[in-house]
Amino acid sequence: MRLRRLVIAASLALAAVAVMLLLREPSTPPEPAASSGSGSGHTEAQQEPTPFARRGPQRLGGGHLGGQVQTQDARPAGGAEIRAIRSEGGAAAAVASAAADGSFRLGPLPPGDYHLVARQGPLSSEPLGPIPLAEGEELGGLVLRLQRGGSVFGVVRDASTGDALEGATLQAAGVSVRTDRVGAFRLEGLPPAEVELTASADGYEARSLPLSLDAGPVGGLELLLSRGARIRGRVVDSAGAPVGGATLLPIPYRLDSVAGHPAVTSRPDGSFDVGAPVGVVTVKAIDTKGDTGYSDAIELAPGTTREGIVIRIGESGRIAGNVNDAAGAVVVGARVHAVDRGRTIAEAVTGSDGRFALERIPAGFVQLVAARGAARGLVGPLELLEGEAAEVTIQLGGAVLQGRAVDAAGRPVPGAELAVWPEAGPPSLASHTSAGADGFFELRGVPGGPLRLEATAEELAGGLRGIFANEGDVTVTLSGGALSGLVLRQGRPASDFVVAASPLEPGRGRATSQAILSPDGRFRLRLPAGAYEVRASARGTGVATARAVVPDRGDSPQVVLELEEGGVIEGVVLDAKDGSPLAGARVSLSRSGTFAFGQAADVPKAPQTLTGGDGSFRLSGVAPGRMPVFAYASGHGFVPPAIVDVREGSPSRVEIRLPPRGDGPGEEVFGGIGLTIGLDRGQVVAAEVVGGGPAFVAGMRRGDVILAVDGMALGGALQLAVDRIRGPVGTPVTLEMQREGVGFRLVAVRSELRY
Repeated sequence: MRLRRLVIAASLALAAVAVMLLLREPSTPPEPAASSGSGSGHTEAQQEPTPFARRGPQRLGGGHLGGQVQTQDARPAGGAEIRAIRSEGGAAAAVASAAADGSFRLGPLPPGDYHLVARQGPLSSEPLGPIPLAEGEELGGLVLRLQRGGSVFGVVRDASTGDALEGATLQAAGVSVRTDRVGAFRLEGLPPAEVELTASADGYEARSLPLSLDAGPVGGLELLLSRGARIRGRVVDSAGAPVGGATLLPIPYRLDSVAGHPAVTSRPDGSFDVGAPVGVVTVKAIDTKGDTGYSDAIELAPGTTREGIVIRIGESGRIAGNVNDAAGAVVVGARVHAVDRGRTIAEAVTGSDGRFALERIPAGFVQLVAARGAARGLVGPLELLEGEAAEVTIQLGGAVLQGRAVDAAGRPVPGAELAVWPEAGPPSLASHTSAGADGFFELRGVPGGPLRLEATAEELAGGLRGIFANEGDVTVTLSGGALSGLVLRQGRPASDFVVAASPLEPGRGRATSQAILSPDGRFRLRLPAGAYEVRASARGTGVATARAVVPDRGDSPQVVLELEEGGVIEGVVLDAKDGSPLAGARVSLSRSGTFAFGQAADVPKAPQTLTGGDGSFRLSGVAPGRMPVFAYASGHGFVPPAIVDVREGSPSRVEIRLPPRGDGPGEEVFGGIGLTIGLDRGQVVAAEVVGGGPAFVAGMRRGDVILAVDGMALGGALQLAVDRIRGPVGTPVTLEMQREGVGFRLVAVRSELRY
C-alpha cells in the first residue's frame, strides 16, 4: 500500500460534501476529564450506555448479530422469524427463526449498517437500528419485542393509462407481496412504526415512500408507477475477473426522491440486470467483503435499456490517524465515521492513544467525521487512491455556544431540544443538547465560523442563522404549530402526492417537503410559525399552489389544493445544423430542470425527461396554459425556450433545434448552487431556484435580490455574480440578500452541476 500523511484541522474543512449521518450524543453528555501534567496529555472517554453488547472484531470474515425475540410481556417468542435488512437498499440480507428460548444468531453478514425486524403471525417488532457491523464483529444482547403489527392495502396502477398492474411487488420492512390481477395488494405483519413502502414492477420506475403505521392499518392507497428503464452489465474485480453475489444499487441524480429501486445481486459470471429510474443514474456495486465500485453516470430515457455497463470493484484502502481536542491533546473514545455519498461505510473508536483505523475504504472521495460528547471534527472530502493507506489528524472544535430558549411571550421553554451545526455544512453534523428548567443551554466543542441553530419542543420550533460561539448569549424564540391541508384530484381525495412548504418571510419559518400516502388526501406538516407558500403535485398532474399562515400554536386553517389533470407535450429535439435527431437531450419546463443535480429532494417539480434514440420526447402532467419548453444536449448551446399552448385532453407538439458548440468538451461540469439569475431594475435577482439544491436548502427563493457574493458588492453586474457564485465543489459561498426590503445572509455549499 502507498502511504500518505495528511494533517488537516477540522475547522478548515467545514465546506464539505453533505453527509447524511446522525451523530447524536446523549442530551447532557459527560464532561471529559481534562488532561494534566505532560505535554502528551489526553482526554479520557466517559462510559456511555450501549443498547447491545459489542465484541470484536474477533476474526476476519462476516459478522454476526444475536439476541432474543420476546413477547410484549417479555416472555421468549420461540419460532419467530427474524430478518436482517441492509440499511442501504432495503434488501433482506439474512433470515432466521428464533429457538425455543427466543434466541437467535444471524450471519455471517458483510460489514455495513443493518435493521432487525421480527415477525410471528400478525405480530411484529419495531425495527431495531441502524446497527453498524464491522468485519468479523459479534454483536449480542439485541432484544426484539413483538406487538400487534400494522397492515397496508391498496392498488397499483400505470401512471399514464390508469390500468391495474398485475404482479407488481410491494415491500416494507423485509415483507413483500405481489399484486393480483386487479392490481390489489395487502401487506400484513408490519412493525407499528414508520416504514418505507416500495412498489416496483417490471418495466416501471420503482417508488419508495414513507408510511406511518403507528395509528393502525392504512388502506385505500392508489400507487401510480411510471415507465422506467433497465441497466445491464457485469461486475469485475481489479484483475478483470467476474464478481458474483455483488449487490447492485441504482442511485438517481434527480430532483425528487420517489425512485427507490430494490437492490439486485450479480450472477456467478458477474452479470446483472437492474431496473432504474429515468434520468441520470449511477450504479453502485458492493461485493460480499464490503468492497465497492461505481459505474459512470448513465443517462436513461423511458422504456430504454442500456447494455454493456462494466463496474469495477478495486482494492480497498485504509485510513488511520489521531483525533485531537482543541488544545491538541489526544481524545480517547471518539467515534470516527467514514462517509461516502451520504452513508457510513466504516466506523472506528479511538483507543487509549487517541488513534483509529478505518479498513476497507473504497477508492474515491470520502468524508471523515469525529464525535466525542458535543464536540465535532470534520475532514474532507479526502481522495483515497486504490490500495492506499492514508494518515489523517482530525481536530475537534473548542468553542462554546450558550443562550436561552424562550417562547413567543419570552417565557423559558424547559427541555427544548437544540441542534447546532456549521452554517456551511449539513444538519447531520449537528451537536445536540437540551435546555434546562430556566431555558438555559450550553454547547461546548462547537467549531468556529458562522453557525446555524434549530430548536424544537412539542409543537414549537425556532432557529437562528449566522450566529457565532464565544460572543455572548443568544436567544432563540420557539413558536409554531402545524400546516394542515387536503389535496383533491378530480374532486376526490388524492392518495399519493408530494407536498412542499416554503417560507415567504426571510429568516422566519423552515422549508420542508414530504411524499404523502394518505387515503383521505389529508396532510399535516409541523412547522415554525410564519407565512408559507404550499405546493402539491402528483403523477400526471400540474402543481397546485396556495398560501397559508402557521400560528404560534395549533393547526393552520385547512389548506385545500386542487390538482388539475395535466396536459401532454410531445416533440423532437434536432441538431440545428444538419437536422439529425439528438438522443439523450434533457427537456424541461424549467431551465433549472435541464441541470443534472446530484442531490435528491421531495419537492414538486416541473416535468422533465430525456429524448429517445430518435430525438423524440413526451412530457406529461403539464399544467394547462402557455408553457416554456427548454432543451439541452451535450455539445450544443442553449436557445430561447419554445412557447407551447398546453390544453387538457389533446397533446401539444413542438420541435426544438439546438446549435452545435463545435468540437468542445461537450457537457460542462462545475460547482454551483442550483440557481438561475437575471437582472430586474438594475439588480441581480434569483430568477429560478432549483428545488432541493444548495440555494433552496439555504433558504433562497425566486425573486430574492443578491447584493453581494463573498463580500464583493455586485452593483447589478450579472457576469460578476455568475463568476463569484461558481467555484469548487464542496466549498461554501456567502450571499448578502434582500427580500421585500429586508436584508439577510445565506451560506450555500456548492455541489456538482451539469448543463
